[in-house]
Formats: sequence, structure tokens, C-alpha cells
Amino acid sequence: MLEAIREIGNEILGDDIDSKDNLLENLTLECPETIRGRKQHIVIINYNAVDKCIDVEFEEVSEETPKKYLWVGSADGSNSDQIYFTVRTNNIGHLLSQTIPNLLKRASENGAFYARLKMARDDLFRDLGFAKRNRYVLNGEKLGLLEEGYIAKCLENGRREGKKDKDLFKKIVKLLEKNLMKLIKNRTHLSKKEVALFSLRINNQPMADNPEYQSIIIKEKIDSLFQKDKKVCSCCNTFEPYTAKPKFAKARSALGYYITDKIGFSSNLSGSYASRFVICKGCYQRLLVGEIFIRNELSSKLGGLNVYIVPKFLLPSGITPKQLSQWAEYIKFSFNSAKTFMGLEEFNERLEEFKEMETLHNNYSLNLFFWRSGTGAETKVLRLIVDVSPTKFTELTKTTNTIKDVSDKLLGESYRWHIDLQAIYYLIPLRVKESKKETWLEYQKLLDLYDNIFCGRPVSYRFLIDQYIILARIYKFEQFDTYNIKKPERDKDGLITAILKANLFLFYLRKLNLLHEGKVMDYEHLNIAEDMKNFVREMQYDEEKVAMFLLGTLIGAIGNAQYSPQSPKKPILEKITFQGMNRNKLIRLTNEVFEKLIQYKQLPFCETQFYECKRLLDEKVNSWGLSDQENVFYILSGYAYATNRAMTAKRDKEKKVESKEGGEEQRNDN
Repeated sequence: MLEAIREIGNEILGDDIDSKDNLLENLTLECPETIRGRKQHIVIINYNAVDKCIDVEFEEVSEETPKKYLWVGSADGSNSDQIYFTVRTNNIGHLLSQTIPNLLKRASENGAFYARLKMARDDLFRDLGFAKRNRYVLNGEKLGLLEEGYIAKCLENGRREGKKDKDLFKKIVKLLEKNLMKLIKNRTHLSKKEVALFSLRINNQPMADNPEYQSIIIKEKIDSLFQKDKKVCSCCNTFEPYTAKPKFAKARSALGYYITDKIGFSSNLSGSYASRFVICKGCYQRLLVGEIFIRNELSSKLGGLNVYIVPKFLLPSGITPKQLSQWAEYIKFSFNSAKTFMGLEEFNERLEEFKEMETLHNNYSLNLFFWRSGTGAETKVLRLIVDVSPTKFTELTKTTNTIKDVSDKLLGESYRWHIDLQAIYYLIPLRVKESKKETWLEYQKLLDLYDNIFCGRPVSYRFLIDQYIILARIYKFEQFDTYNIKKPERDKDGLITAILKANLFLFYLRKLNLLHEGKVMDYEHLNIAEDMKNFVREMQYDEEKVAMFLLGTLIGAIGNAQYSPQSPKKPILEKITFQGMNRNKLIRLTNEVFEKLIQYKQLPFCETQFYECKRLLDEKVNSWGLSDQENVFYILSGYAYATNRAMTAKRDKEKKVESKEGGEEQRNDN
């Protein structure tokens, strides 16, 4: 993957690799123009050292905003000096404290940039007298952000209570942040959720486009890392000045996969990394730019996890930077169409836009890099899935559409039946644990499943059945707090949707030739309603599965008879043991179902189903092959099918009544 990222950086930078403008333009990060429907803005804070005040302006975020204000992220690592004039909302405290003092240490003392910074620090900041870097804060008392005497009182009380300097510093900065946000809201009417970035001006002069500031960024991000002596680069094998401690190892970066800041990864546990992983300056610049491109153009989410889609050329491509962006758009479109349902007609229309990109299919493969943020600024690597064919996403999208066509016929048209990569996340129960520092998700079994799907490896049928039984218990006993499964809000019975979608996912995997769970049967001699026969045929049930399915439909019929709005519970479901049911329990359940059919006067409507269920059960009972968990799953499948059919029929009836009443009202009006 390292070579793939480096190649992309090489295509972007070309021969102009050492140009400051070229580097900075390609190190800028994207900023979303909207978040959850809210238009995003950049707020420009002006430190007016002449009038001793703060001015505030704002702009809507556009595609050009990151370049205009040089948005390159924060310093790598939580303990690094913060020096950037454009920051995210959660980092605004840097602009109120350490950014200007840190830049003063790096600026040329004879230059105009240094003079402007020094004026701002001397006139608008307060020296707390702390020994370490957390020394200066914006003088909120002078600027109307803090009450007169607050800082002195805070320091006095803190020292009396034995608090550390860094804690007092954080307390003062936090209050400054809070009060500055109030000032900004009063002047701009923007809430915090509508502000994506902050940038700084000093005496009405934009800081981000200052040439010396830009040079400091290049030096900080690149030049300062390289030693004078030379070694052989691990990437290109040239003998050049090198770095053995690239800063991306600490950052939230795909390149953090190559860890070089933990002693366990050093040579002989010595703390030296020079013989393990060294990079020359040219390769380092290409890697940084390549990684930024992937972060901006080829990042996504899947199953609640961050993912980078990293393409790898098999042969030299000759692709231009403009074509590279189009190609990335095509790759991300293909991935997203497999991730969430997109109609085949719409998908094919979009593919026409990218027709020229299809000529590259035979010249690249894809790596899927799943990651999450750690407790600090580092990246936690979850999984790297390599050598995924670029045609795989198209195959998955078409399979999703095939499943939709079939499910619409079998279950009625509904968005609920979409089976795509994102839907899988809600079919595989993952334990969730929350702490003050982070939320932990049991992601490995989900990633194993995605790995198999992307790489075309068979999926374990037994594994899926075990997961579906857990899924059923989550819905039945409402165990939503400890799993990734959300409690349904609109769907009255989430269990129904979950079990039917589980069947459709098995169907999806069979269409991809990833599931081989046994034989089927002769459906022509199956004496049940045609719609049921179509369902079990498409789902490829054998005799035992059909017997359990029919038993479940009978339980559904009883449950529908037991249900009423005043008493929504269905006691018949208590007869199902959700952990699993053996052969003896099945026989006992069958007898109880027969009695309940008589009790609730359902037998005349279900007689054929019952006797067909009993016939198949009697034929196979002495050579029963289904596991206890499979028995429960296929019983629940029949229950879900019957209940969904009843709910659909009820909705259709209500629509007809409403339509008829509406027609009569219209005639009366006429």
C-alpha cells in the first residue's frame, strides 16, 4: 500500500516536486460544505492590536476555502507545537494561546512577519509566567472576554489548591473559547455546528497567505525532519538524506500503518528506527501528497468504520492530475453504489459519465484500509484488504439490484429489503462498549465478512446462522444498548424485517457464489400457496427448512389472531426457545401449534400448511440434519413471512378504503 500511495503522490507532483506552491496546494485538506444539512462557514478572527479589540467576519465554505486559507490540519501529535493559523472548531483554543508564540520562535526576527506577530503577542496576550510552552493566553480581560481580575484570581486560587500549571492554563483557555463563541454567535448568528473552520488575521492582514508563514509550514512538515547524513531510502533505494521518524506515524493518517514511534518496532528494541524504515525527502513529499489525495478524494465509511480506498497501478499509467481526480470520483462512486442502494438505471447512467475510466480497469487493483482514531492523534489499523478487483463494486451493485427485484415480488415493494454493504452492518451483531476515552466495537467478525465478499472467498453458513440467532434475541429481548443494532422507531416489529433481510442476505451471498449450504428440493409437489412456494424456492430451502418455515407461518397465523392494539403481545412466541430447539422440542412445539390453531379457529385457513409441515417433519424426523439454531432461524423466517404478509394486506386494505372514501367525497362535492 505504501508504494500505491507514493505513486499517486508522484502523479500529482510530477517534476515540480520542490515547488512550495505546488506542495502547499496539494497538502490542503478538504472541508465539507454541509454537515447534516447545515451549511458550513469559516469564521475569520481579526486581532486588532491598534484598537485593542477583536473583529469577526465569516464566509460560507466553498471548494476554494481550504486553499485560500491554507487548511492543512493540526500539528502531528498531541504534544507537538501548534503553529497553524487555520484550525477546526475543536482547536480554536490554539489561536487563543500557543499559535502566535510558537510561530514567533520560528520566524525571522528581522522580518515584517515577526514584527506583526510580536505586536499581537505583546499588546493582546498575557504572560502567565509558566515555565513551559503553555505560557501565553489571549488577554480576555483587555478584550472583554473575561471579567476584570479573573486570570489573577484563577491563578491565586489554583496555586492555593495545588493545581498544576497546565490545568490552570487549560481552564483559562476553555473559558476564553466559550466566551469567544458567544461573541461570534452574537455578531454572526452562527451556531457552533455551522462553523467548520477558524482562521486568523492580525491588523486586518490575512496570515495564511504570508510567504514566510508558508515557508515555516514546509519546514515544519518536511525539511526539519531530514538529517544531513545519507542512507538508502526504503521506498526508492536511492542514497539520500533521510528521516527515520516521519511525522505521519503520529497523525490520523493512512501512513500511520507504518508505525515508527513505538519502541517495539525499533531495531533490537533500541529506540532507533534507522535500519527499519527510512525515507528520502522526495518519497516523503510524494507520500504526504498521495495520502492527502486519498483522504480528500477516496475516503468513506462502511459499517460504522472509516475506510480509505487506495488504488494501485499494475503498469505505468501516464494519467494526468485532472484525470486522477476524475478516476478517484469514479472509484468512489462505484464503491458508494455498492455500499448503499442505487437503482440499476441510475447506476448505468452515471457509468456513462465515467466511460473513459473503464479503460483503466485492467491496470489497477484496490486496497481497502479500515481504521479508527485512537485515544491520541494516532490511527488504529483495523484491517487492510488488498488486491480487490475494481469490477467487484459493479458486481455487488448489480447483485443488490437483483435482490431488490426478487424481494419486491416476494415481500412487497419497500426500502426495507435493500441488501447492500451498509445493510450487512445491521445484520451482524457487534458488541459495543463505551468508556470516557472511546467507544469500542467488536468489528473483527464484520471485517472478516467484508474481506470474504471483496476477495471472493466463501462465507461460513454456520457463522451466519449463529449471528442471526443473536440478532433475533436482540430484538426479542430488546438488548439494543450493548450492540450496534438500533431500536426500530418506525417499524412496529423490527424482528420481522431483520429475519427477512437475513434470508435475503443469504440469497445475496449465493448470487455472488460465496455460500454453499446444501441441497434443495423438488418444489413442484409442495402443496402450499403459490406465494410461499415462490419464497422457499428463491431462498433454496430443502425439506427440513421448508418444514420449519411452515411451522413458523402457522405460529404467525396464531400470533396475528392473538394480536390486538390493546394487547400487542403474542404469547405464542414464548413457545420458541431463542437459544435453539432440538428435535424433541420441535415435536412438542408442533403439537402445541396444532392445539392453538384449533383454539383460535385458524385451522380451517391453515390446514394445508399444517399437514404439509407435518408430512415433511415426519419424513425427516429420524434423520434430522438442521442444528438447533437453524431450527429456530427457519421457524422465525416463516413467522416473519406470515406476519409481513398480514401487515401488507392490512395496509393495502386501508389504502383502498381511504381511496374509496376520497372518491366518494369528491363525487359529493361535485
